[in-house]
Amino acid sequence: MNTLTLRLSNTSSGYTYGYQLRRDLAIIDEATCGTVNVAGCNSNDEAPGNVFTHTVTFGLAGAPNSLRLFNTDDRLQAFVTNSAHSLHQILSNDFQQDTGIVDISSFTTSGENRIDLVLTNVIGGYTYGFEFRNGFEIVDAGMCGTVNVAGCNDNNFAEGTVYTHALLFSVPEPGSLLLLAAGLGLLFVPGAARKRRHSQLR
Repeated sequence: MNTLTLRLSNTSSGYTYGYQLRRDLAIIDEATCGTVNVAGCNSNDEAPGNVFTHTVTFGLAGAPNSLRLFNTDDRLQAFVTNSAHSLHQILSNDFQQDTGIVDISSFTTSGENRIDLVLTNVIGGYTYGFEFRNGFEIVDAGMCGTVNVAGCNDNNFAEGTVYTHALLFSVPEPGSLLLLAAGLGLLFVPGAARKRRHSQLR
């Protein structure tokens, strides 16, 4: 598993950003906000310090089947994109709420899947917490600040979209799983290979 983190720091006036993450020639993660020297993000918000963070996780050993959102200030939302959905909201969490562990397996499909978390701040500081699980195992997680106590990034008061996270993962085709199971089953049949060899010699 790998996690890449991008952070935008602002010293004065408005701020903007743009990024692209590619696999070979294909763009697999990208976003822009504002236009440099023209118009800043979030209605030209002039908040100083670390005003935006983006993380992306890829290369999971197992696909997540549940998600928990907690420690939220002000709103944390989860969206799925795959062959059946395009930025379809699967979960949302507001100030001081905890969703508990929620089954998200019905929203994932065979092949490539992407889940985006978006944290929106309305006023004051902001915080977040999330856990992706495969069964009982936490496969991807993050937390920043403590809700109603201390906000992220030195209690930064930036507004709008202040944090995003992308989780990129693949779900095997059902046929691939069956072939794998059949192959493993054959390996564990005692004496199967020897019996076939002996029958050919008679």
